[in-house]
Amino acid sequence: MKIMDKFVSVDLSFFENKMLILSGWSYGPEMNSYSCYKYSHEDANSVLFILDGVTYQAIEDPDDGYRSRLNEIFITDLECSKFSPHIVKAKYRIESFYKHDIIDFYDIITEKPVMTIGTCYIDDYYPSCEMHFTPENLAINAEPTKYKIFMREKKLERILKN
Repeated sequence: MKIMDKFVSVDLSFFENKMLILSGWSYGPEMNSYSCYKYSHEDANSVLFILDGVTYQAIEDPDDGYRSRLNEIFITDLECSKFSPHIVKAKYRIESFYKHDIIDFYDIITEKPVMTIGTCYIDDYYPSCEMHFTPENLAINAEPTKYKIFMREKKLERILKN
């Protein structure tokens, strides 16, 4: 498994309020965060996801085993499992009581979250890295008929534009 020689870091805010095409998600390789980031001796979990044809790798900073946070998101050349493209909208998670640094990606047809990336409870004693994928909330799985109609309409729109 080759990791890009030069890391291109992406901030969570880069995705905020954008409509993106999600076409892949998988668990990434465990990273030795000490060798990459020089401040943690733990192995770090990572996930890979594809948005608008670009593969990103989100890497956890495991901190001390009880606490964890999202370390960084990088553009990578690692292989990622692919699936039928879905349009998602990225929204920052806002709650009145807890403070989070999390982006939730919502399927635009089901309006349910399909992917979560970030750190929740950032101002708490036990912050937690969140890297989740919920494929059952994708339109093709939850509402296949609606998905097919939506895709047919989009294809028709593209044909009419040309």
